[in-house]
Formats: sequence, structure tokens, C-alpha cells
Amino acid sequence: MSNFKIKFTESLSYNLLKAVMIVYIVFTVILTVIQMYTVYNSTKNDIKYELGNISNAFSSGLGRALYEFDNDQLENLTLGILRLPLIDRVEVLDSMKKEIIYKGLKNESGVNLFKVSLPIHSLNLDNKKEKIGTLSLYVNEVKIFKRIYFGFLLAFLMAVIKTLILGGLIYLSLKKFLTKPLQSFGEEALLTNLDSLNQTSIAERFFKMQKNELWHFENVLNEMKGKLGVSHMKLQSYARKLEKKIEERNKNINTMINHLEQGFFTFGETGVVDSGASKFSLEIFGVKKVEGKNIKDLFSLGGINADFTEKWVSNVFKGKIPFKDIVSLGPEKMELWGKTVNLDFKPIYKDEDEHQLQKVVCIASDITEKLHVDEKVEKEKEFAFMILSIFDSPMTFIDLFNHFDSLVKNIIKNPSEMKIDELYRIFHTYKAQFSRFHLTDIADSVHHLEEILGKLRMIESESIKEQLEKDEVYKSLFSEKNFLIETVYNIFKNFQTKNRDIFKFANSMLSSNEGGQDMYKAQNEIKKIYYEIESQFILKPVHESFSKLSGIANELAKEQDKDLEFIVEQSDLRINEAEYGGFFDSLIHIVRNCVDHGIESKEKRKLFKKKEKGVIKVSFEKQSKFYFKCTISDDGRGIDPLLIKEKAQTIKKYSRDALLKMTEQELYQIIFEPGFSTKQEVDHVSGRGVGMDVIKTSVLQLDGDISISSKLGEGTSFEFKLPILK
Repeated sequence: MSNFKIKFTESLSYNLLKAVMIVYIVFTVILTVIQMYTVYNSTKNDIKYELGNISNAFSSGLGRALYEFDNDQLENLTLGILRLPLIDRVEVLDSMKKEIIYKGLKNESGVNLFKVSLPIHSLNLDNKKEKIGTLSLYVNEVKIFKRIYFGFLLAFLMAVIKTLILGGLIYLSLKKFLTKPLQSFGEEALLTNLDSLNQTSIAERFFKMQKNELWHFENVLNEMKGKLGVSHMKLQSYARKLEKKIEERNKNINTMINHLEQGFFTFGETGVVDSGASKFSLEIFGVKKVEGKNIKDLFSLGGINADFTEKWVSNVFKGKIPFKDIVSLGPEKMELWGKTVNLDFKPIYKDEDEHQLQKVVCIASDITEKLHVDEKVEKEKEFAFMILSIFDSPMTFIDLFNHFDSLVKNIIKNPSEMKIDELYRIFHTYKAQFSRFHLTDIADSVHHLEEILGKLRMIESESIKEQLEKDEVYKSLFSEKNFLIETVYNIFKNFQTKNRDIFKFANSMLSSNEGGQDMYKAQNEIKKIYYEIESQFILKPVHESFSKLSGIANELAKEQDKDLEFIVEQSDLRINEAEYGGFFDSLIHIVRNCVDHGIESKEKRKLFKKKEKGVIKVSFEKQSKFYFKCTISDDGRGIDPLLIKEKAQTIKKYSRDALLKMTEQELYQIIFEPGFSTKQEVDHVSGRGVGMDVIKTSVLQLDGDISISSKLGEGTSFEFKLPILK
């Protein structure tokens, strides 16, 4: 244990000494100033007296010169006065205050002059004294200060000496009677053994039997030691029990984590994996050790770019983007040692307000088997659809294969017989027919061929025949077209070979009506199997797909200090979320707009006599067998049509006249223009005009529709008409 030593500059003694010295110095300075001022005035009076004597000595001569108008005598006397060491300027004025003569420094010289004016008398005809002029004598004030300089210096030196003596006496007293005893108390406190707390007797050593403040302090300290000893024994007992509990709990947690079939570890701002990683992490990444490695190196084993991971980790810990948003931009899956590994990340914050990120938890899960199951379920689903389609149209199914077989054979034998435009239309039609019967592999191969034919059509429409013969790109695409036609035919024939029973079954349905009842039963059984697969593995209630928006909305509202209630109504409608592509991801932009543009601050909502808590509501309505309506509405400020008109004038396609003729509903549609925003300032939430156009694009890709209705001051509703995809 280190020695206890009080630094005087940090002690109470030092602060007390400093306070006393400051008061003493201020008091001394004030007394010294008063004393110096008194000396200055005294010296000034002495000089006045001396100037009076000088004036008396020259008064009779000056009076006679003025009386007789003897300017030569007057000038000689003035010069005589100016030769005196004390005098710097002389002025002689007659009784009418007109200047007769002056000598010495000018008034404009900038030197501070001390002036004394005395009357000049002369005897008149009656031998009486008569004032006939004024003598003004000037002295440089510096000469006054020179006289009192040594007095000032002596007073200052005396004040400094007294201050040093007093400060030293106070310092020695405080050090002896306060600092040293306290230092002894501190040293003994550090040397105290908690297992044997002895009584202290420092006050008696320094002050004998004097019962001063430190004596009382020592008694309190000894009493505290007694209580501390009892508490120490209790604490030791509690610590032993707590250590056992923590040890058991850590064992249980480690056992649980290690038995989870997931890679589980944490990392900080540097990206280095902390200790405590689960054992399954080693199996996931196929390494001997995970702890101490950088995640960019671990993820690179699965083909994820190390620079990308490093930049992503850096941005995660900067905290400029909410964690939920930036996680979606990071690594998600990787292919590693023949396995597909899913990566999930959870935040650990330093504070309850979730402002400063401390660590990130990474959960790496092997989803290879799950993907296989999903793929198998999807194939079974497609197979069930195909069988049901054949049940409904066996003749069309058989005709499709017969016609396609003969047509493609002929195209392969005579590749130049048909024009590109004709081939494009033929295969485009066949793609739709194969898709109708859920023949996905064939339809996909035809789609690839269709893309190549489309490129060839475009080149042909822009070039003449002579140019095409020289065009290397065209030749390459033309060669690929022939290869793809043969590939499509091989996939087609392979399907026929593997599924002969299906063709026999379709032909038997056409050739005989016998067993029709059995066919009907079989059809129903297949439908039941499909719907069972669909309900358990594929479809889920539509409200579950939208509920994930709640967390994003609440996080953004919390960031903007807004109160929000996010409501998702329950619905019996079930959909296959995977079929909606990026639609659900694009809905984030709607939620951001509702919170940022729509819901007002608490103060404004009070001002508008609204409930302090804003509401965003998601509701659903089934409109037909094939479509449903989803409405996302808020009770915020609404959309101002005038503001849209003002902002839309910057878009070339909208003229001022056209905007004036538009209805409110037409104006609202401008919101979906790329780059359009009504927000004045750009921040990390909105204002860049990015997002609403993405939503509309994703809706149109689903063969759906979107519309907006709004009322200023009451709120906005976004209505989606969407297909029921299964």
C-alpha cells in the first residue's frame, strides 16, 4: 500500500492560507494607496508654497515692469524665473487678462503641468498696492513624483516584507497544527488492516490532552473503525456466497450458449472478437480460435469483402444512423465450407437511453438445412400447382408439349428460317404458357432466351443489314441465341423423360372418362396437401408482415422526442411475404415520412388541441379474390397542396399553368416523383427526395396501385391496392 502524503497545494491549509493572504494583500494595497495619496497631496502643497515664495521674490520687479510697460525688463525677469529648476513654464498677464509674455513649455506639448497662479501688485500714486497682473507658474508633475518616488518604494517594500513574514508564520502554523496531523491520520488509515482494526491516538501525540477539533475527529474515526470491522466481516461472508452464485450462473450461461447450435460472440469498435465466444463458432467458421480475430477476417472466409466489413463496423459505432437501419446494410449471409450461414446482429448500449453503442453481438446460424427444406417446400408447392393445372386443362398441357416439341425441332434444323422478331413473339408466348402450368425450369430458360432475342431485336431496329454483318456484338448474341434454343429444348426433353407418368396420366384423362370420380378425389387430395404446406410453411397473417414497422417508427419518434402509438390491425388474410420482393423494405420510407413529416411535436399538438400522443394506423381490407387494400394513415399535420405546387415548379415536366389546373389528388401524386421533397432541410431521416418513388416502383412491379388522401391539419392516408400472392 502506497504512503499517504498530502500535497500542500491541494490541502485545506493551503486554501486557508491563500484566502488569508488574499484578504491581507487587498487590505495592505488599500492602505498603501491611501498613504501614497496623502504623501502626494502633501508634496503638492509644499511645491505650491515654494512657488509662492518665488512669486513674492519677483513680484515687485514684475509689477514695476508692467506698470511702466517695460517689455525688455519683463522678459528678462520671466527668463530669470524659468531658469529655476522647479519651473517649466511662465505666463505673465496684465489686469485685463491679456497675455503679455510666456516662456517655457507650450500648453500643447502633451506634458502634464501643475499650475499655480499668483497676483502681481504695484504701488499707485497714493502708495497703495494695486493688482495690475497675474503670474502663472507651471511645474511638470513628473517632478512631483520624483520627490515622492523613494517614499512610494519604501512603502511598497515594507508591505511585501510584512506579507511574506505573515504568510510564513501562517504557513508554519497550519503545517504543524493541521497538515501534519491530518497526514498522520491518512497514513494510519492506509496502513489499517481490516481484519484487526486498532484504535488511533494521533491527537494526543500532537496536542497532549487538548480536546480540540482533531481530538473529536479521532474519536469519530475510532468509532467508525469499530462499525467498519463488523461490516467487513458481513461483507466477506456475502462476497463468498456471491462468488459461488456468479460462478454457478456463468457455468450455466456458458453451458447454455455452447449447447446452442449457433456461433455467438461480441465485438467492439475495432472489430476484434471478445473472449466468451461459443464453441459452435469454431465449427461455423472452421477455425481453431475465434477470440482475438477480427470479424473482417472471419467473414472473408465466406466471401464477404474485408474492406466492406471494416467500413460497415466503423459506421455502426459512429452512431449517425440508427442501429436497426445500418444492420440491414451490413453482411447478412455467407457460403462457408459448403454451408449457408446467416448473420444476425444485436446492440449492447452503454446507457439506458440507447445513445452510445458499447458492443455488438453477432449470432451466426447454419441455415443450410432450413434452405433445403424451404427449397423442397417450394418445389413441392410448384409440383402441386402443376398437377392442379393439368387437372384443369389436360388437353392444353399435351398440346403445349406436342407443338413446342415440333416447332423447336424445326427451328434447330433451320436456324435462319425465322426472323428474330418472330422468334421473340413465339418464345414470349410459350414462356407464359409454361408459367401457367408452373413449369419453372423451362419457363426460366425460355425467359433467358427471350432476353437475348430482345437485345437482337433492338440492334436490328437501329442498324441496317450491312452493318449487322460486321457487328461483333450482334454475331456473339446471334451465336448465343442458337445455343440457348438448344439448351431450352434439352431442358424441355429432360422434363418429358423424367415425368412420363404425368403425360400418361394426362392422356388417360382425355382418352377415358372411367375413373373420373377417382380423379376428382385425387385432385382434392392434392389440393389438401398443397394447402397444408401453404398454411404451415409459406403463408402467414398479413398483419405480421407489417408489424416489424412498429419498431422503426417508435425508434424514430423517440429520437425526435415525439409520443407515438403505432397500431397494426389484426386480419385473417394470409400472404406469402417472400413473393412481395422489396415492397416491405420500401415501406420504411412511408413510416419515416409519417413520423418526420406528419406527426407534430408535443408542443405543436397541444397548440392544435390534439392528443399529445400521435397515432399511425395500419389496416387491411380484402377487396376481391385476388386483391386486398392496405391503408397506412397518421393523424399529423397533413400535406399542403400549395407547398407541393411551389416545390413542383422546379421539375421541368410540370409547368406553372399545368400545376394550377391540377386537383389536390393529382398534386399528391407528384410526391412520387424521383428527388421530390417538401422538407426545407436535409437530415439523416428525410429531405433528400429519396424513397417515395421507390415505394411506387415496388407497388407497380407487383401489379398493384397506390394513392394518397390528406387533409391539412388532420392527417394523411396512403392506400395500397395489392395482389394476394401465395
